[in-house]
Amino acid sequence: MKNNFNSSSAYGKSLVVRANVGTIYGFHGYNSGADAYIHLFDSATLPADGGVPYGGVCIYAPSGQAFSFNAPQGVPCYSGITLVASTSDTTKVLIGTDTVIFGASYRPIV
Repeated sequence: MKNNFNSSSAYGKSLVVRANVGTIYGFHGYNSGADAYIHLFDSATLPADGGVPYGGVCIYAPSGQAFSFNAPQGVPCYSGITLVASTSDTTKVLIGTDTVIFGASYRPIV
């Protein structure tokens, strides 16, 4: 089965990759702003500040650099797949400005 791909069309703070059940196989992007952390959430919408990344998936996105995360076996998400740029590595604290481009590879779970 072929993976689907979703990406942001402009700089932003988050990306709802899939607003339904799915498995994420990886994500990447570029951070043009201050240092940030990219969190994965099992959610169909943007979670509230204070949320904890799903499965502990949090990667460092240095200022002015690309970032990536690969999960060859996939990470199943049962409510949806959302990526968020945060100023904190432990909980979601949404960054202040639209400075991140996201891309993600996923498959629906049927």
